[in-house]
Amino acid sequence: MTESDQAKPTSLEPPRNYSVRGSVESHPDEFTLLEEQHQKVVSFRLENERERSDQKDRKIYSERVFLLAINWIVVVIAILLIDGCVQMGGFFEISDSVMITLIGATTATVLGLFAFVMKYLFYRP
Repeated sequence: MTESDQAKPTSLEPPRNYSVRGSVESHPDEFTLLEEQHQKVVSFRLENERERSDQKDRKIYSERVFLLAINWIVVVIAILLIDGCVQMGGFFEISDSVMITLIGATTATVLGLFAFVMKYLFYRP
């Protein structure tokens, strides 16, 4: 082999110690990789904490809305029973149009509130 053969590069790749940006290496060092991993771990922990908090809130508010809906329905049934007893000779009388409005409005309100809160609490993008 001659000197001219040894001086010619055999491939188009730069030497291993060559850097594209001068003295800055193109690959991150071990400290940078560890820092990125630490940030990911912290991010996952915060996400898990937020999920736990959301689950507690969902449980609390779903129970409260459910109890509100049940109590509201019980009140409507009680009003219907009282009105039925009144028609048999009692002192409490509600006209038919008021009774229909009361039942329709309360049912729509309870179902709407229940659906709205449940959709908000259990929404997943």
